[in-house]
Amino acid sequence: MTPLNYTPEQTDQIKIMYLANPTRETVKALAAQFGRTPSSIMAKLTKEQVYKPRALVSTPKRVMLKADMVAEISKHLEVSEELLESLAKASAIALQAVLSGLSRAKREGLASTEGANAAELG
Repeated sequence: MTPLNYTPEQTDQIKIMYLANPTRETVKALAAQFGRTPSSIMAKLTKEQVYKPRALVSTPKRVMLKADMVAEISKHLEVSEELLESLAKASAIALQAVLSGLSRAKREGLASTEGANAAELG
């Protein structure tokens, strides 16, 4: 059975060792050294306000709904939304890339001011 409390000396040692190398491996090594679980060490470090959780990788947030992106693409191309409605089945990332490319082209003057019509696309 593991001891319930950490002594002040153990707490100081744990803090010093963790702050010197704040990694999951350090937590595992401390757990082995003090006969505790990694969770116990993390809890102690958290209580002592020194534990640094791993940074979460965040996915970019979608700024628009896919239907809205398709509507914007249709405006850039000057075609009806109905013609492009199947684009809504594409991934949001793909639609955002197309929309960004069209916006960039328009800003740089690369996009035609006269859009394609449905007959030209068919």
